[in-house]
Amino acid sequence: STISAIARFFDVPMSALFGEESRGLVPVYEQPSLRDARKASVAPHHGQLWIKVSNTSSSRFAIALAPKSRTELLPPNAILVIGEYESIDSGDLALIEIDKQTYIFVKITNDGSLTGYDIESTKKRRVFSIDERAIIGKVLEIIVGR
Repeated sequence: STISAIARFFDVPMSALFGEESRGLVPVYEQPSLRDARKASVAPHHGQLWIKVSNTSSSRFAIALAPKSRTELLPPNAILVIGEYESIDSGDLALIEIDKQTYIFVKITNDGSLTGYDIESTKKRRVFSIDERAIIGKVLEIIVGR
């Protein structure tokens, strides 16, 4: 009963406490409440929602999108799994740090000079340069309908 209570507290299956499933689980953060994405995967909080992901070796955390307008066709109930990457290519989605409290999702438009545009801007797509050090991670998986 104690193990069951601990699993409920962390909102994970009991087998995750024994390392049997923990590699496939990542914490999910709500987009509006995400403050320091660089620490997100190592600082889950009480009552944290966890989901099972396909890419278990590279996935670090996931973000549940806020319901708002986007230039890209992403449903408002989508969860974007963010993770490590070897390369960023044209068409990829990435999470970029603007400052310590501001993060945006960018669609990469040119893999040669690393440029992109904010997918949540409903105004004209203004392409801007991206500093590779500002990239938190690449969107590895999009989960819809959770």
